[in-house]
Parts: sequence; structure tokens; C-alpha cells
Amino acid sequence: MNDEGHLEKIYVVFGYVDDALWAKPMEGDLYQIQSIPYRPTGVNFEDVVRVRQSASTEKRLYVEKVVHASGHRTLLVDFDTLEAIQVDAILAELMRQQARYEYDSKQKEYYAVDIPPEADYSAIYDYLRDLEERKILNLF
Repeated sequence: MNDEGHLEKIYVVFGYVDDALWAKPMEGDLYQIQSIPYRPTGVNFEDVVRVRQSASTEKRLYVEKVVHASGHRTLLVDFDTLEAIQVDAILAELMRQQARYEYDSKQKEYYAVDIPPEADYSAIYDYLRDLEERKILNLF
């Protein structure tokens, strides 16, 4: 096991893309996810996952399965056409409802929204779905 607080990069396969996630090593081949996934892979923030090492020379660690679901849920949002002030207002509302978010540094309009177990998932989903129906954003 590595030093407390040390994070490693592990990967989740999504179609033909390897999605990199930060994870905290636990015992053996178990890791706890410490970032919000950007693709709908079935892995969420703070889930404990079992990994396997790739056979390639890169020796990447890949998620094999979730062994303990944290209760967090992830929604993916595309703010493609919005002005920064509109995005900020929506993000402030999400934070007010106890959601957290991360954005893709390469494509700043894409946000991964983490909804912790203590937050009201239905209320957050309904809020974003309403914005999508009004063509303000895209929800994935």
C-alpha cells in the first residue's frame, strides 16, 4: 500500500476510449475512486473498485469491477452554447443542492457532476432535465 493521500491513475474502458481516473490505493488490488468520471461507465466518486494490470508494456491499471458502491451518482453536462455567467449560475445552484463538479480542461464546456448520497438526486436531475428541455444545456 502507498503513502496515505497518494493517488494513482487508473483507467475505465468506455467504448474505444480509456477514461483516466484518480484513485487511492487500498489493500491488494482495491482502489477508491477520488475523481468524478467524465463518461457514463458505472463507476462513481468514492466507489471501491478492483483493478487488473494490463498485459501491455504500459502496465496500466484497469477497473475490473465495482466491489463497493459509494452511493454517489454522476451526471454529465454539456454547456456548449452558454455564456460563462449562465454556467456560473447553474453551477452555483448545483452546489446549493450539495452537488460537486469537475470540468474537462481540454473541453471546458463539459462538466461531470457528482451527486453525493445525502443530496436529493431526483431534484438535481429534474433541475438539469428542465434546463435541457428548454435547450439551455445537454445532459448525458
